[in-house]
Amino acid sequence: MFTTTAFSLYFCSLMIRCLPLLLLAVLSCSDPQPNQTKDIPTTNFNIPAPNTVVASDSMRIPDALNELYYSIEVVATSQSRQGVYEVLVQYGYNEASTRITMPASEHPLIPVLKKNAPNEYIIGFRIPEDNTFKDYFLVRANKGRIEMKYLKAYFIKP
Repeated sequence: MFTTTAFSLYFCSLMIRCLPLLLLAVLSCSDPQPNQTKDIPTTNFNIPAPNTVVASDSMRIPDALNELYYSIEVVATSQSRQGVYEVLVQYGYNEASTRITMPASEHPLIPVLKKNAPNEYIIGFRIPEDNTFKDYFLVRANKGRIEMKYLKAYFIKP
């Protein structure tokens, strides 16, 4: 079982990780048109600084006894210029992380996070000339188990 100190440290670290998500939720509530999505212009996408959250989402896990969350973050790394991003996933008390590499392209690919099913997210990207979402990486969590895998491979013409 947790000691009081261990629980306090866990709670503080959980709050620090969830603070950006809470801010995002509060700021998104002030949008007068919540049903419209805003696309990022793909031609002006700059490589983000390392440790910058590029995409994230969070949802509460249905549980009558505990207040647990399923959250996912796509974070820029020092190698993001080469298309390498870190994926951080938390499902309740379970945590997982991995690094994914976007397909090689002459233009930077924009990581995009889309909810696919109740406990499933797809990380994809948009090609600047096309601007359509391309499925690339799957993150699925259910009953304490986290699964991550590539869905497709892409060759992007220069």
